[in-house]
Amino acid sequence: MGIASDWAKIFHSEGDSFVVQQPDASCKSIFIDAQIVLMRSCIKEDETWKDYVRRSFFSLITKHFATFDVVILSFDFYGSVPIFKSLTQTSRIDKCKSVFAFDDRQTLPPSPPDPGIWSQAIMNRDFKTKLISFITTMILSEYTPPRRGVTLLVDFVNVTKVTWKPITINYASRDPVRTVLTDMLPMGEGDVKFLRFIQLFGDLLVDSIDSDCLLIAAHYVVRHKYTKNLYIRRYKTRMPASVGSVGSVGDTLENMAVTGGGTAKAAKAGKRTLTEALEGAGGILKGPPEAPGGSRRAKLEYEIVHVNMLVEMLHLSMKQAVPRTVNTGDAVHLNAVLMFVVLLCGCDYSKKLPRIGVRGVWERLHILVPALLMSTSYNQQEVFVVDVDQTINTMVAGLYASAFSKHVDAQNAGDMSAVLLQLQHSKLAAKTKQDMPTHKSLRTMILNIEWVINYWAIENGDPVCHTDGSNGFSMNTKNKLVWGGAPAALKAL
Repeated sequence: MGIASDWAKIFHSEGDSFVVQQPDASCKSIFIDAQIVLMRSCIKEDETWKDYVRRSFFSLITKHFATFDVVILSFDFYGSVPIFKSLTQTSRIDKCKSVFAFDDRQTLPPSPPDPGIWSQAIMNRDFKTKLISFITTMILSEYTPPRRGVTLLVDFVNVTKVTWKPITINYASRDPVRTVLTDMLPMGEGDVKFLRFIQLFGDLLVDSIDSDCLLIAAHYVVRHKYTKNLYIRRYKTRMPASVGSVGSVGDTLENMAVTGGGTAKAAKAGKRTLTEALEGAGGILKGPPEAPGGSRRAKLEYEIVHVNMLVEMLHLSMKQAVPRTVNTGDAVHLNAVLMFVVLLCGCDYSKKLPRIGVRGVWERLHILVPALLMSTSYNQQEVFVVDVDQTINTMVAGLYASAFSKHVDAQNAGDMSAVLLQLQHSKLAAKTKQDMPTHKSLRTMILNIEWVINYWAIENGDPVCHTDGSNGFSMNTKNKLVWGGAPAALKAL
């Protein structure tokens, strides 16, 4: 689902010059996160599988060929999705009570499931894998573009490129040219797949609502000193003035699933189940809620983020937040620190700091940035490395001492153990004290973040996933993956 949805609001509060009306005319390539298209699709009564694919995917590709010369369609390949994703993915699926049963030994049914249970079927990983295989096979074998001189790439298990060359005196064939790009290794998540196409096609528009794409794209721009245009089309960010209707038009996918989407009552009640987030009023699969009389209130609104400009603005904000005496180092290291700060509030691969929200983190950049610049680095292999203990005792200790300054003597706070001791002896409510982090939970989170930042820099292939605790994930005695960081002695080996 991505990073905490409030980060987009924070970015907008720093300025909105990074939002553009349209990509530059030089942008002739678009990357589509087809997994989102699949999850938002629906089935109509008496529709065949081929009808469904033509309506949901053929029409989408054709629409984009009216503007772009290159269309890249990307699906998640579960065989390469990092095993660590299963922790958050399983919890989401567990919340969705389903009567739809399907396993990898079965084939797709002759016709699509009844529309009434489609949202349950589409949550079944085995069913989705078989369906994606059918969709991609049909696209590659049957799709015909509205004009020639265009290229379609389909990224699933491998990457297949189909080109319809212009008809010229020297080239008269009307048959498309199909090529499997063997140098492109299998990759799991669409969140990172777009990285390997940037150098191939120059200016690129990434059509994806996953909020972590912002960080991943920003890191690419900085690492490669990328001067061409990289854009992301995402749900329009709702600023605080319009926060009154949680789950309303323009809300992000992850925010609808987390905050209760639809009504203030639902939001106050806590998290919405995945089924409700998909099928309920205003849900992902239902679209915008209906107004009285049965008409839809409004269409979802989108914005286009110019990633290069976003990077410039956020780096400037970070530099302005710290004392002038602080050397912010090279841009790559500073950007890794930015990612670290954002990930303190959680993502698909890490839990968030308890009792401190997005704004509370951002408002303390003057504490976080200098501390992280000292406790993190890039080694000679260009791997991002974190000194976990130093990070806990400087950055995290300073953050909590500042956030709970009424209960901690910030001038003499000391290390994290001292800060936690003061908090436990304070007048804070018992529940607040109970929620405070421990050294074990902080070590796990920091190791998770270290792994994520390195994962998001991989442009071709799968990340290494250690389950010995060195990445903040371990196997328990029942051989089940759990959150858990290795002790300092083990990580150092």
